[in-house]
Amino acid sequence: MTVLTNVGVQLNIDGKNLELPWDCRRIIFMPIKYQGSLEGYLVILESQDHVYPFNDELTLLKILATQIAPIIGSRKIHSGGILELNDLDPTRAIEDLVNAELNLSDSSESPVTLAMTRLVATGSVEQNLDLALLREDWRNLIAAQLGPDKRIYWAGYDTLIILAGGGNPVGLDHHLANVRNELESGGMSSKTYLSMAYSILTYPFDADSVKKVIAKLSSNLFNAVGETKSSQ
Repeated sequence: MTVLTNVGVQLNIDGKNLELPWDCRRIIFMPIKYQGSLEGYLVILESQDHVYPFNDELTLLKILATQIAPIIGSRKIHSGGILELNDLDPTRAIEDLVNAELNLSDSSESPVTLAMTRLVATGSVEQNLDLALLREDWRNLIAAQLGPDKRIYWAGYDTLIILAGGGNPVGLDHHLANVRNELESGGMSSKTYLSMAYSILTYPFDADSVKKVIAKLSSNLFNAVGETKSSQ
């Protein structure tokens, strides 16, 4: 993060003067990073008559940057081609990812197992928690349990979709249950207020189209989140 103070009405960037819409007391640049790569910046132009506390602005900017990063950065190599996001629409991007997997399943005439999982807070969360680091730690925990052959993508700020291949929902359930148990026992820096919920299905047996797959995974995940919170 970079903070410029007493900027005024003009900002010099790479030798060019940028006219600002008002007299700025402070400008905040929050980096948008995805998997260690800088994708851009989110910027707040704060006027002299600022309303919100500085720390609140930083928190909001950090949350927005964390949400935007996987949308901008998730240009994945998939089955020999580059799968691009469509107009930065995360819903469409997830549909593209899942649809590519289902097409592979159809061409090989073999079922494919998919999962959707969400990080769930079951207690009080630290006020100064590094959300970006928490998300990556959780994703890495899942990746270590599942192995390198499983493809894991962000489907939302606190939600992952897993393309496991094959038709083994029991095995995938076993691995995700292990991750949940590790979370609940303090597997991430003793943060025992964390758990996770997940849903699993196998294409084409449980759903036979990309929209039905995503809809059923999302619906079942919603129910699983409620059960996870009520069980704590």
